[in-house]
Amino acid sequence: MKEYLDNIIGIELLTTRACNMRCTYCYEKKDKNSVFSNETANSILEMIRNNPNIKSIDLFRGESLLPEIKDNIMNFLKELKNIRSDISFYITTNALETAKVVDIIDFIKDNFEKVTMQISLDGAKQAQDICRIDIDKNGTFNRVFNNTILLLERYKESENVKIYLHHVISLQNVQYIIDTVCLDNSLCIAYPNLRISYNSEHSINNKPHDALFLTDALEFLHELYLQHDLMAYVWDEFIHVGDYFQEDHARCNLMKNYITV
Repeated sequence: MKEYLDNIIGIELLTTRACNMRCTYCYEKKDKNSVFSNETANSILEMIRNNPNIKSIDLFRGESLLPEIKDNIMNFLKELKNIRSDISFYITTNALETAKVVDIIDFIKDNFEKVTMQISLDGAKQAQDICRIDIDKNGTFNRVFNNTILLLERYKESENVKIYLHHVISLQNVQYIIDTVCLDNSLCIAYPNLRISYNSEHSINNKPHDALFLTDALEFLHELYLQHDLMAYVWDEFIHVGDYFQEDHARCNLMKNYITV
């Protein structure tokens, strides 16, 4: 066990299983009482104190920056600051309530190596609202998009903050894929440091998307690209998603040298 721990270079910290969304394709249990304890936090801090190879921490699961657990996260970060500052953070967030927890991101930016945020936004308004709904079954695009702009504006001059938009292309929202790509194009023009990614939903459904529809969409977007109305970066990110047409989709695997707690 010690030999295994000595080789760990990163920690994936599941801050909570609770979530403020009820995405139609989500398979996770939303345990509202789930939160990493002081005991867990102390164990992680001790591991980092004794292992200089650990250089990164991922905040993940449920909604990683849920406002209800803000104090738990801040207490952990303040203790970590006293141990090591050469740590990079990767945060996966749905950005539904970012304005309430933005001081967490500020603290990481000011006290650690860098922070990368992956915002789960499934695309343009209709694409997001059909899949990513809140606990009252309301669409979430307006709130998530406004918080995304808040973050892009707040950190546009910060060299150690990177922001990604990640789109899940599901059987439900694929019909709005052109709107999604065009939205990305506008955002990347306005914020050149923004990065985007796409993947085909493969948590519950493993059916392929409609090949004829996707072919037509690809032809339309390719024409925009040829006319210089679609950025090369956006076109390249979209066109290189290899699982759009696959019958079976591979599950996501954790990195070998990460430990999940």
